[in-house]
Amino acid sequence: MRSCRSAFAAIALFSGVLNVLMLSSSIYMLEIYDRVLPSRSVPTLIGLSLLVAILYAGQAVLDFVRGRILVRIGTALDEALGARVYASVLKLPLKLGRGGDNMQPVRDLDSVRTFMSGSGPTALFDLPWLPLYLAIIFMFHVLLGLTALVGAIVLVLLTVYAERLTRKPVTSGTQTGIVRNGLTLAGNRNAEVIAALGMGGRMAAKWEEANRDYLAEQRSVSDIAGGFGAVSKMLRMLLQSAMLGVGAWLVIEQQATAGIIITASILSGRALAPVDLVIANWKGFLTARQGWQRLNRMLAAMPADARPMALPMPARHIFMQIVSIAAPGTQRLLVHEASFALGAGHAVGIIGPSGSGKSTLVRALVGAWPLAAGRVRLDGADLDQWSQEDRGRFIGYLPQDVELFAGTV
Repeated sequence: MRSCRSAFAAIALFSGVLNVLMLSSSIYMLEIYDRVLPSRSVPTLIGLSLLVAILYAGQAVLDFVRGRILVRIGTALDEALGARVYASVLKLPLKLGRGGDNMQPVRDLDSVRTFMSGSGPTALFDLPWLPLYLAIIFMFHVLLGLTALVGAIVLVLLTVYAERLTRKPVTSGTQTGIVRNGLTLAGNRNAEVIAALGMGGRMAAKWEEANRDYLAEQRSVSDIAGGFGAVSKMLRMLLQSAMLGVGAWLVIEQQATAGIIITASILSGRALAPVDLVIANWKGFLTARQGWQRLNRMLAAMPADARPMALPMPARHIFMQIVSIAAPGTQRLLVHEASFALGAGHAVGIIGPSGSGKSTLVRALVGAWPLAAGRVRLDGADLDQWSQEDRGRFIGYLPQDVELFAGTV
């Protein structure tokens, strides 16, 4: 995000100019009602119409450019973090096991990029300009300004209340989604065993239960967001009607003109439009915020690997000293204090009953699983002193479950 500061500054600048240009329609209506119609001046009408058309064109260009910048910020963020997120996805099963949904970081990055490329950020950049519109309405008349201010306060409080109500369901929905996706991946990964043992019905029942929980949380969030969206629209229409009513009373009392009625109504609608847009995009904002927080925690827990110093090709021996190994994500030791040494040109076979830890020992020997205790040394250097690429060039490994990747040899 820090590398995008200049882009965000440009968006803030464009948003400021855009909000000033958006005053053109209100000023145009004010001039039409208070100057053109009383004077019946056609040249003035033509001149004002041409001027406002030019301002509208400039507004469209700036809005288009602002949207393109946001899309590129989202893309740049994805490009900056994509490689690290993918590398972390590869590490997650080795550190936490295969029980969860290890694809969630990729989905989190997608949700952040999608939000950044949408209309949500534009509303956040337009929201600080709400006081400008309120100040102009106050310049027309204090009663008009107070009416608009009360409406703005009610909508802002509504937004804050919506955030409090949706925070817990969004978090729960994400967790239930992870459980549901984990069951889907587990079923896909173990389809052969499920078919052989006739477990399809039981797995489907577990998945349906997780899916019901997920849908319930999503329904709760959607209901809350939809309800607040409907209330906010109603309040906006009520506010605009109130502005017209107060303005009409001021005209009757000869404290305002007809142009001020229309202009104040347009300005109040424009002032509260970002609040409406924030409420409409609130679910996406919460999802992106929680995704960003999870990404930050994951990347902090899995920093980028420093490139180790290049070591010569191993040619002497491999040595395992008092090694204890636990499966990723667990504390139960599968191998306890194993030791052996193997010199160049020699071979060793490890035999034992099923579940005795043979495969576990080999996984630790090649660096796939972390050690709970002890050390593995290759030509005198600890295994973690070698980069994964170098280990891959020097060590051959055939896992129990073999899968060929797409590509050519």
